[in-house]
Amino acid sequence: MQILAVERAAFAADMEALLQQAAPEAEIHIVSDLDTAMELARQQCPDVAVVSADEHTLSTIEGLRKITPNWNFIFLADNDDFAGRAFRLHASGYLVRPVTAEQISEELNCLRYGPERRKETRLFARAFGNFEVYLDGAPMHFAYQKTKELFAYLIDRNGAMCSMQELSSVLWENDPADKHASYLNNLRTDLRYTLSNSGCGDVLIVRRGQLGVNPDAFRCDYYDYLAADDSPAGQRIKCR
Repeated sequence: MQILAVERAAFAADMEALLQQAAPEAEIHIVSDLDTAMELARQQCPDVAVVSADEHTLSTIEGLRKITPNWNFIFLADNDDFAGRAFRLHASGYLVRPVTAEQISEELNCLRYGPERRKETRLFARAFGNFEVYLDGAPMHFAYQKTKELFAYLIDRNGAMCSMQELSSVLWENDPADKHASYLNNLRTDLRYTLSNSGCGDVLIVRRGQLGVNPDAFRCDYYDYLAADDSPAGQRIKCR
């Protein structure tokens, strides 16, 4: 098990000792600020993060949850003031100081998301607002900016196969369908290559002269909206 803890430098040694008692076999990483913790988490994908519950921490994690919904968080707090907000973020645990190794051990044994659940949604597409694609919490890089527009339209079609002519008319609506055929092929190659190299090749469906996405192969807030039917009305995918 990998444990990531966020603690001020003055108390880092005490936190490490407490976690070692709670989980003797665990690999423990201690950092002093949440930004560093998030970067480390994206790189190493720890099983759980142990962080202090305060306004800054909770606000940061509220944003992070939209990108990486299956991370485990155990919050440590001085009182119950943030408990309701923490559990609305689907926290794995909320402990009020002083905390014992036994309490932490109990929380570690009851994590909300196991390894398989955390890995099953590596790719996340944010469709509401400006379109963005994230892999393990980090923005995915495409060779062409317009590749993101292509991907956004395919996601909006929700699994329906799209002809190259249709895609051309959408991406270059005022031009003849065959004017950008070569560029469109480059976009298709870029999308296919980038997804495959990221271990997400099953997201894209490629047939002769057609493209589509497999909605079950990744997570998207637009699809979450369709499933829950409770998102703000009138919003559509935008790519800027």
